[in-house]
Amino acid sequence: MGVVRQQAGAGRLPLPGRALPGGAGWGDGLVLVTYVIWSANVVVTKLAVGPVGPLTFSALRWVLGAGLLAALARWREGPLRWPRGRELAQLTLAAGCGVVINQVSFTWALRLTSADNVSLLAGTAPLGVAGWLAWRRRQRLSTRVWAGLGVGLAGLGLVVLTGAHGRSSVAGDLVGLGLPVSWTAYLLLISPLLSRHPPLALAAMVSLVGSIGLAPLGIVEAVVAPARFDSGVLGLLAFSALAAVTLSGWLYYTGLERLGPTRTSVYGYTQPFLGIVFAAALIGEPIRPLQLVGGVAITLGVLAGRPPAVRVPVLRGGAPAPSP
Repeated sequence: MGVVRQQAGAGRLPLPGRALPGGAGWGDGLVLVTYVIWSANVVVTKLAVGPVGPLTFSALRWVLGAGLLAALARWREGPLRWPRGRELAQLTLAAGCGVVINQVSFTWALRLTSADNVSLLAGTAPLGVAGWLAWRRRQRLSTRVWAGLGVGLAGLGLVVLTGAHGRSSVAGDLVGLGLPVSWTAYLLLISPLLSRHPPLALAAMVSLVGSIGLAPLGIVEAVVAPARFDSGVLGLLAFSALAAVTLSGWLYYTGLERLGPTRTSVYGYTQPFLGIVFAAALIGEPIRPLQLVGGVAITLGVLAGRPPAVRVPVLRGGAPAPSP
């Protein structure tokens, strides 16, 4: 990309500068690993929400994960440097969209409609991000990229609709629309803040603010329907907090800084199919042949539909880094 960092920044992952084969860089690998973790976490959450409750489980894992992220950021980079004024308002709004609204939409949509419909709605976020940036003329996307996004969306629909068994409802689908809308808003809001804050510190601050928003909802649900904990549930909670919040938050923000919101969001197409693979491996749910075809279409769509990486210019500590 021809971008030279002005400052390495403390607490960064030690990533080599060379690209991976096939035109992919280390940022692509970090984001893909994040979606693998999140896909496994879908199965983990499915197993845990029965005895604990969806809002209670979400609140617990975010409070624990955010605390660990904050401790890690303090150890690596020193005390968190919270933004002020408009930046603080932007960070709070991003956390409200990407953590609170996204989690509430996810849990309530699952109560009202089928999990397959929820997965399909969540997987449309890449089109939302690309469409918004193209409409605002902030990023020009080629015909190949739009075609790849379309192929990926078709594969996503094939994966999800082939396995549909549960009943759907208009109310559930409307609630589920909060998933792609909130995630699109979150990516667009958080990306500019990466120019002023290290990825690890920003991930910690967003997670802390989001956990504060989720905590009252989890407390209310726990009072109405007390959670039942055992060693198995505690193990699921530990994975969800450590891997799906703490580790993936660090990886995702580092990848987002290197790729920009459009290219990062494209990998969201892979999550429903990876979730099916983990469900088959961990709890024995069958994979249908057409779902495999859809998985191939998703892979082709992601490979063809990745726009060029737009690295966030680094403004921390000195002169701005040159734009890509």
